[in-house]
Amino acid sequence: MAQMTEKHVSWVVCALVAIAVMSSLTLVDLRDLSPDIEAAITGPSSESRISPHHPDEVAHGRVAVVEQSGQPTTQHTWRWLWDVNSPDLQSWQLFDRFTGAVMSKWGDLIVSDQRNSHVVRFTTDGELVEIIGREGAGPGEFGAPGSLAVESEEDILWVADGTLRRINRYKLWEKTSEFLDSFPIPFGSIIYPQVMTINDSHSYWASAVTIGCRIAHIKDTAEVIKAFGDFFSSKRFSGSMRNYNEGVVTLSPNGDVIFIGWHQPVIERWTITGELLATTEFPFPETEETQRFEKSMPSNQLTYYQVGIAWDDTHNQLFMRIRNDVIYSMIPESTEVVQRHIVNDLEWDRPGPFVVSNRGGNIRFFFFDGDGGVKATRPKEP
Repeated sequence: MAQMTEKHVSWVVCALVAIAVMSSLTLVDLRDLSPDIEAAITGPSSESRISPHHPDEVAHGRVAVVEQSGQPTTQHTWRWLWDVNSPDLQSWQLFDRFTGAVMSKWGDLIVSDQRNSHVVRFTTDGELVEIIGREGAGPGEFGAPGSLAVESEEDILWVADGTLRRINRYKLWEKTSEFLDSFPIPFGSIIYPQVMTINDSHSYWASAVTIGCRIAHIKDTAEVIKAFGDFFSSKRFSGSMRNYNEGVVTLSPNGDVIFIGWHQPVIERWTITGELLATTEFPFPETEETQRFEKSMPSNQLTYYQVGIAWDDTHNQLFMRIRNDVIYSMIPESTEVVQRHIVNDLEWDRPGPFVVSNRGGNIRFFFFDGDGGVKATRPKEP
């Protein structure tokens, strides 16, 4: 009987030790762990399931859900690069609707000013480098400049003009630029390219709702090379609503096509031939406030889920901004979230585009307020 009692006691001790070890693991702050260690404790951060937005995608690719918790988080503070309400702004700083933003290889910012019909280039300290173009319909002039892209190998700036239905190209030098040529946007294909991305020196990708798809590969001769992706909103909205682009199209470094929805909370990864590889749902709505906002939207109005995307200047990570102050950095090949960035107390009138700088390994964001203000961030001091 005594031997049996000792045996039972030893089992009880082992059980208590195991419970203590498991309890200590649950006290670990998962945000402080690497993704590999976190996965070992909690399992994979995304689950496969059928997305309600894509009833046919089971045959084409997997569906994952981007998790909000468990990701490393960086806090950022911000400052005005210049305030649109400042009384001492120079004339070139009086923007009237930012519609596109990129960063040159020299580290300065290039933005399109739609209503002033020009493109402005300035340093990250807010000093003017040059003004590109002016209002008009002649060579190098603009009706309403919009999306921007830089062909990095040749340092060529592409500027889409929705009013004149063309794209202007400029050779960029360190402090100046030179107008090269213009080519047409296919009539009826793109009302206003929200974001375009360059495939090579003679073609680009963009969302092209009015030709019957949400993704299109287009030549600089206005020929559509490839178009795919059914409408998200075709059953909900009338034909007139399809003038809105369905989302943003960009290319990952390995050549995959990435689509991020304006009106559906999804990221899709496609091959250039139109095969759907994977669909990821990003977490929206995130708060009770945004849930109330979505419920209050009339059934015939568009709901914007995704605010903007940007690449860092090394082109290694994609940054997706789904709320004014929350930005996720992602591995483009897998759309795996690796970092969550929170910009503290960010104030907006009308959020516009944003740019990411990763020079020297320091992540900085540059935000362009729709009414003309420019904000710059830096990591928050501990």
